Amino acid sequence: MITQKSKVETLHEEIIRLSSGSTQILYEIDGICYEAYQILKSFTITDREELIEKLPTWSNKELEFLAFILHDDSNEVYNDNFLLGYIFTLADDILASSLLDQWLIFFFEENTVESMELLDAMLNRLEGLRLNNYIDETTYKYWVEYITNLKTKQQGL
Repeated sequence: MITQKSKVETLHEEIIRLSSGSTQILYEIDGICYEAYQILKSFTITDREELIEKLPTWSNKELEFLAFILHDDSNEVYNDNFLLGYIFTLADDILASSLLDQWLIFFFEENTVESMELLDAMLNRLEGLRLNNYIDETTYKYWVEYITNLKTKQQGL
């Protein structure tokens, strides 16, 4: 009996294929992530839960490609109030600081993040970036205040 791959496995294979080249292709070739985006768009709640469970095993480069797919301007923005923030918590210092500079503000502007656990993990990740000198004190304080205010708003609901 042939077992069918899950959508997460199919997405992962597509991202592995894409990430076998230079990361620069993401920024140079419009629509290169279209297939991966279509797979992601077809996810059910169960698929999304499987993805969240498996993301810690993905390489940093694969996480970077997924982050790009989640927020690529050539696609409609993937509406999710968790994944990009979660990738931020899993990424190495270089990618995490890049996500902080490029996409996290849009992530927060376009989504209502409801997971207190995610917000706490993001605060912890910010602390790690600060301690490892990947962000300066001003940036650190801005983001801590921003996320703390979000937590306060969520707790008040």
